[in-house]
Amino acid sequence: HLLEHNRFISVHYSTIHRTLERCNISLKKLRIVARERDEDLRADFRRQMAQYSAEQLGFLDEVSKDERTLQRRYGRASKNTRASIKGVFIRGRRLSAEGFLTLDGMLACTVVEGSMNREMFLDFIEHQVVCSSFIHLFQILNFSEMPLTTPFPGELSVLVMDNARIHHGEEIMEIADRFGVSLNFL
Repeated sequence: HLLEHNRFISVHYSTIHRTLERCNISLKKLRIVARERDEDLRADFRRQMAQYSAEQLGFLDEVSKDERTLQRRYGRASKNTRASIKGVFIRGRRLSAEGFLTLDGMLACTVVEGSMNREMFLDFIEHQVVCSSFIHLFQILNFSEMPLTTPFPGELSVLVMDNARIHHGEEIMEIADRFGVSLNFL
């Protein structure tokens, strides 16, 4: 109440700390939220996804790792001493993985050396998720479904991906259209 009227009050740090503790406020690592995040668009996406059952959804995402990935970012040290750790400065070999996650677990995955690009992603979609090597056989047998997916509104008929540049393109849309699978982007 006193701070509302007088902003130049001398208060010791420990007094502020005790007061904050009494109010159940603690020091935490800040969570960085994207400035571009739009809560209305997020709410629209949640409403859109609510129309699907969990069995209809399949998620595609990628991850990468190099020698620096697992290094600690925080540490403790005595006052007036910098916290340090010996670490690798050279990235070394970089591995990227792409996976197709469903309620039944990881149904398909691939690992490549280096960063995943659009051609590699299309290869993964065609040969592991869509299994285009079997398309000719399925056409002979008069099947029109992807082996791991089914046409909408069947099981695994909605593929959900983030907005990575490699996930967009006419080729991916063409594959989805050919097999009646719906694409949704986060």
